[in-house]
Formats: sequence, C-alpha cells, structure tokens
Amino acid sequence: MRTRGSQEKGATDDGFGGERPTSKRRGRCVAHVDADAFFAAVEKQRNPRLRDVPVAVRQHGDIICVDHRARELGATKHMNPDKCRALLTPHGGEVVHVHSTDDHMLSYEPYTRASYELHAKLYAACERLRVDGGTLIYQRASVDEAYVQLENGAKPSQRGKAFAESIRRAIAEECGYSVSVGVARNKMLAKIASKLAKPNGVVVIEDEADLERCFRQLPSSHLPKCNEPLIRRNLALHNLRTAWDVRELNAKRLEALVGLTRERALALCKAAHGVDDSEVVHKVHEKNTLSSSMTLTMVPKPLPKNVGSDVGVTGGPAGWYNPLTCGERERIGLTLGARARDLYSTIKVHQAYTERWPSTLTVKMAIEGTSVQYSKSAAFPVKFEDATSETAEDVLTKKATELALLTVGKRTTDKIREVAVVNSNSKET
Repeated sequence: MRTRGSQEKGATDDGFGGERPTSKRRGRCVAHVDADAFFAAVEKQRNPRLRDVPVAVRQHGDIICVDHRARELGATKHMNPDKCRALLTPHGGEVVHVHSTDDHMLSYEPYTRASYELHAKLYAACERLRVDGGTLIYQRASVDEAYVQLENGAKPSQRGKAFAESIRRAIAEECGYSVSVGVARNKMLAKIASKLAKPNGVVVIEDEADLERCFRQLPSSHLPKCNEPLIRRNLALHNLRTAWDVRELNAKRLEALVGLTRERALALCKAAHGVDDSEVVHKVHEKNTLSSSMTLTMVPKPLPKNVGSDVGVTGGPAGWYNPLTCGERERIGLTLGARARDLYSTIKVHQAYTERWPSTLTVKMAIEGTSVQYSKSAAFPVKFEDATSETAEDVLTKKATELALLTVGKRTTDKIREVAVVNSNSKET
C-alpha cells in the first residue's frame, strides 16, 4: 500500500517517477528585492496628501494595487473599485486612478520614471555593499523587482541577511520606498521569501528547517505557474493547500491528480522541493525595445463612475469605451497619437539612464477574429539632437499614424483589438 508521500519505483532518468529533485547549482546566495505596493507608493510621492492614509490604485474598472494598510482593511487586487472605496473611505483612505492624459488615455510615465530611479539607486546601493574583489550580478526583473546574486560563498543567513537589511535602509532613505527582501539559494525561493517578508521585511530561506517553516504557510497556488483557476481548484480538491502538501507528491502523481502536462508536473515537483537552477542574468535597465500598447473593447461599454462623461476614449461618443474600426481614420490617429506620446516619454527617461536612442519605429495591430499581428516599420522619425524640440512629439505622432493607416490598409469594418507603438535598435547617443 502506498502512502501519498511514497516514492515510486522505476523512476526515469529525469526523476519524473519519484526521485527527490536536487539542484545542479548549489552554494549560491540570491536576494529578491521587491518594492511594496509600488504604484501606490508612487502616487503617495506625487500627492503628499495620500502619504499617511490607506491607498488603492485602480485602472478604470479594476483595482491593480493595494497598499498594506488598505489590505488590512479588506481591500484586494481586482476587486470592484466601488466596494474598495466603501472599505477605505470610513478610515480616511482613497482609491486613486492611474495617471491619465487629459483625454483619459492611460500614461505610465510617472511609474516608468520612478522605476528607472528605483533601479538606478538600488544598483548603486548594491555596488556600495559589494565585497572588495567579489562579483555581484544584478537582474532587473520588473518595474519594481530585482534579483541580486552575491559573491560565491556568501551564506543567506549571514552575508545575505545583512545585505538585505542594508538595502532596505538605503532605498527608504534615497527613494522613500519600502521594499521587502527575500534571501535564499536560488531565484524561486528568494522570490517566495520576499512575498512572505511583506511589507517592509526580510525573510531568509537557507536550510531544510527554513524551507519547511515557509512552505507550511505558503498556499500551494503561490508556487510557480499554479495560479490558474483549474489548477487551483484541483489542488484544493485533493487537499493540497500548502506548498508543503505538494512536496509530498512526486511528479507522476501531480500529473494525474492536478491535470498537468508531464513537463509542468515535473517543474511543480521541483518547485515544491525548492529546486530552481535558473541563472541570475546581469541587466540593470529596460531592454532596448520599448513599447506602449492598448487593448481595445469589442463592444460599447460605459466609462466607470468618476472617470468622466464628457469625453469618449479613443475619440468616440462621450462617456463610453467604443470599438475602433479600421475605417475610422481620425480615431486611429487619436489613439496612436496617445500611445506615441506615452512611448516618447518613456524613451526620454530610458535615454537619461542608458544614453541610448532608438533607430526604428514599429506600429503593431491585432484585428478581431484573427491571431495574425499586422505591423509596419520605419526609421525612427526624431533624432536625439531634436529630442527637446517642441515639435518632437508631433513628428512621432504623425509617423505612428501614417504607419497605422498603412497597417490597416483597405480594411474598413474590421475591429481593432490591440494597438502598440514600439521602438527598437537603440544606439548610443
């Protein structure tokens, strides 16, 4: 009779049948640095009135960020904004909208700028904390996250923990943000540790005792690639509620019970044993390809309350999100113009930190009913020498619109599902 945690005989070479997964890369010390509620933190810096109150950030009808004080009041990501506001208002809290232009087009310029500043200050702090002669690898993981691999031989519970505490203090002093830091032997465990460290804390996973303590409290859905509704449902159905529960099953049983492919079952089995051999790859700033995109509605929808009823997004009837068809040339120009202006602000921030300027502009479009992505490219229309010109944005907007109209071609009634303005092939200025 087999128990749930028993190993099965006849394991294949890749350990799929039941051999305990082991890491091929041991002895590393990796820190995962994650800014707490980044969008809310940026809004608090933009508006001092918000600094001492619970804050949630919405993007139209969706809550995309909740700070820890709002979370304590019951607010969560993706909840209804009106319900979120009802929770926060009695306690002096607010729900604020992400930055938008005057015509209600989303613009991430303030968050992009804050992200570059965060990574620049974080990287500089890491360099100051580097041991003389030791190597340090810094990987920008997202707008508000980074992995840092410390020098060979560093122990998470000693050098790693001291490094994490120093980083927290440095970012608080230099940027005004709180960050949570996880320290472990690999990237996956470091990221899990930083999640457990929130808000504004440090968690270290070094040995089996640390792993067991953390995994017994970590929901199984927080393991990599386990957040899909069907997988979460199957994990709960078989009482696999924590990461430690999942650890008791080998990959073959996970494939059968949870409904995973062989490859994903093996990956989940490795994750449940804390195994991750992925490399920390040095990257301080954004890659050289930047973009600004927008997903469009396929059916008319009213604008959310408090957004405004006197304008229409993408130039349609007031108070509505409206489908955009290929024949509506003027509205295409308005939509692409907003994306081009948003991209241009990002390009200028990128150049300030990287001293690189794009040489290619591409407009991409997705059309309803097809998986094909249509695109047109041209030389980037603004030279770096003209970057500060009052007409630079207009020049970029005009070229983006021209490329968009070439992209839609002779189509007239087809609905546009998504648009993107992309720059690439950046070169040193």
